[in-house]
Amino acid sequence: MRINTNINSMRTQEYMRQNQDKMNTAMNRLSSGKSINSAADDAAGLAIATRMRAKEGGLNVGARNTQDAMSALRTGDAALGSVSNILLRMRDLATQASNGTNNDNDIASMNKEYQALA
Repeated sequence: MRINTNINSMRTQEYMRQNQDKMNTAMNRLSSGKSINSAADDAAGLAIATRMRAKEGGLNVGARNTQDAMSALRTGDAALGSVSNILLRMRDLATQASNGTNNDNDIASMNKEYQALA
């Protein structure tokens, strides 16, 4: 008995398998939206992409910290603005009370406001 092998058929089947593998890889890339889905696709590219994602995470944390610091500074600035306004009003009351043209009732009213501010 003689066994024949169809080399052309075997070659065609191997090419079809290779094309099917390439098509599966392309479909995975299309469906995920990524050109690198595993280390088998591009090991160096995957390592670079992983490092970049880690750096991006660090930058995002830094940006949030900066926003938090800016919020704290705005709060402090508003508080200092209020203190500044109070001190200016206290200075105005002291100047007005010491000009010598006010009677005792006016000075008492100014003193009461001054004490409320202090």
